[in-house]
Amino acid sequence: MRNANGEGSIYQWKRNGKPDGYKGAISYKDENGDTKRYVAYGRTRQQVRDKLDKARERLNAGAPVKDAHRSVADWLAHWRATTLAVSDRKESTRQLYATLCRKHLEPAPFGAITLDKLRPSDIEALVLALRGKGLSDSTIRQVYTIARAALDGAVRDGLVSRNAAALVKRPGIARREARHLDAADVAAVLKAAKASRYHTALVLIAATGLRRGEALRWDSDVLNLDEGWLKVRKTIGRVGKQLVFSEPRRRVRAALCRCRPLS
Repeated sequence: MRNANGEGSIYQWKRNGKPDGYKGAISYKDENGDTKRYVAYGRTRQQVRDKLDKARERLNAGAPVKDAHRSVADWLAHWRATTLAVSDRKESTRQLYATLCRKHLEPAPFGAITLDKLRPSDIEALVLALRGKGLSDSTIRQVYTIARAALDGAVRDGLVSRNAAALVKRPGIARREARHLDAADVAAVLKAAKASRYHTALVLIAATGLRRGEALRWDSDVLNLDEGWLKVRKTIGRVGKQLVFSEPRRRVRAALCRCRPLS
């Protein structure tokens, strides 16, 4: 039987001298311009033709002809050391992502799956397993976010044609009412901290609603006592054993003159 136009090379092949299905091949240029050959096998000519058509579709879309046979754990370790390390995320965020990646994504069974075998259902199974460990909703969402970002990198580098995590709905977070102190409790805390070196910072937080890291870091050029306001340009936080200054998540201008601290 002759091959159809554009079908490529498909022919019956033998094992130990006996017919054992069909074999097909196409040639293509890789990203370096080198000629490569993709070979497909099947029980029927149609099965081989379908595999070759799929390979052509991937090549035309700029994807690898087939996904990499590389473990998820191996790729994640590489992603941590390269893409994550040079990202513009805060240092605290990079360290958090690296820790969660090592602890929840790289170990088996998830980390043992190879990239070419990774499916959306594996991502869903991972989420269920994390819930079974009693992790908080926010932590599970962070782990999912890391997996999705890392697999985006695998797509970009041509290791896989699609991001399995992108096909799974992002885990939700149950909304809970924020816990807070009432006016009497705030007054009691400020009174108890009267002799503490943190008393001024506590008064500032109680009066303006600033975060701890925002209240502990400010300069004279962003503080105007005459007009009664301050601006938050930096925030301080602990990363490992070090205190690190970074940009705040929000731009804050606190009105001091209108705030009457409880005492």
